[in-house]
Amino acid sequence: MNIDTPYPVLQELNLPAVPAKFLGRPRRDLAELPQSPPGTALVFQVDGQFHVYDEHRRLAGSEAFVTEALAVAVVNLRPYRFSTDLTSHSKHPAEDFTIQVTAEAVVDRPELVTRQGAIDLARILANHLDQDREIAEICGRRTLEDLALVRKMVDARMTAYYQHRPLYQPGIQVTLQLVEVLTPIGLVERDRATLHSRHSHTAQMLDNALSHERRLQSTDHDQEYELRTTEWERRQRHRADKLELEHKARVDAAERDMSRRAEELEWQYRTKVEQVEEEQRRVMIRLEHKNQMLELELNAERTALTRQGQDTQAEWMKKYYDAGVPGLLALAAAQGLISPLEMADLVRDDEAKAVGHIRALINGLIGEGRGDLVSVDLQTMVDTLQSKLLGRLADRPEHQAAVTGPAAEITSNEVDEDQDENPPDEDEFH
Repeated sequence: MNIDTPYPVLQELNLPAVPAKFLGRPRRDLAELPQSPPGTALVFQVDGQFHVYDEHRRLAGSEAFVTEALAVAVVNLRPYRFSTDLTSHSKHPAEDFTIQVTAEAVVDRPELVTRQGAIDLARILANHLDQDREIAEICGRRTLEDLALVRKMVDARMTAYYQHRPLYQPGIQVTLQLVEVLTPIGLVERDRATLHSRHSHTAQMLDNALSHERRLQSTDHDQEYELRTTEWERRQRHRADKLELEHKARVDAAERDMSRRAEELEWQYRTKVEQVEEEQRRVMIRLEHKNQMLELELNAERTALTRQGQDTQAEWMKKYYDAGVPGLLALAAAQGLISPLEMADLVRDDEAKAVGHIRALINGLIGEGRGDLVSVDLQTMVDTLQSKLLGRLADRPEHQAAVTGPAAEITSNEVDEDQDENPPDEDEFH
């Protein structure tokens, strides 16, 4: 690669004199020296000679070649790659061949190159290769169309020439690396135009072929599309017919299912209605039976209550009877047969009138159909009451002569026992 820097001497500086010291050795300030990057060496000029310092250690500044040096140079020790171009006429006067040569240089003696300073190796190499007249003859007998052949011949000739006569440069070793014959710009443009024309022609042919192919494909596509459309329509009709049949079958099946379901529901409804009616009949029978049982129980209870009432009334009548005349009077008053005034009259001493009232009371009881409530013979009860009443009347002076028969045997004590100062109250017999 060609570097736009001086080669091989990168930098040169004149050094000032180092002042002497009274005591000790003189020392140069290292800041006066140029920077020495990696791959370079410092060459000091001392007394007309050059001292190369490329050791791998730092300068102290007190070295003799440093303190006594008048100048210092920085030399590049690394390989330096550069190129140079040669121009040679072709068979055609208006066309030239351009030959590019690449070489590599390495400094092997820095003190020698320091004496020369910076040089132009590319120009020196071009002048050295121009001395071979055979290169000009090879290019002058051929045109640019023979570029490939020229490349082979120039490369072989230049390599052989350089091996026979290498470039000599003091302190530098130059090695030939590559020889190329560049493609001329005119040839590039002409080839480009030819290639473009060729490509255009090829593109036109391809375009025509593609258009023809597209027309054929379009025709085939139209035919195939028509066939596919016809086939698709046929399949759609077949599918529509199939779907219609399936739909009709489903509708028929749904109607049959609905009819069967309706029949099942009707049968279930009738069954439930019959079950409900049967249950209602059973309930009515149970209710009727229960009503009959309740009616029988009620009748029995009524009969029992009637009997209990009859027994109770009989007991009351017996109590009234056992109470004597006052009890009968109280019973008559309770039944509304006599008034309070009449009852007061009976309480008086008019016993004869009382006897008549008693008879009327007993007859009223018998006439009202209440005689069956008394468990004794009413006539016997009347006679007994009358005998008791007459017996009580016979104890009095005004009625003793009138008392005869069994009533006269009733003592006054018996009359006192039958006649109670406080006759039983009506409420006690209810």
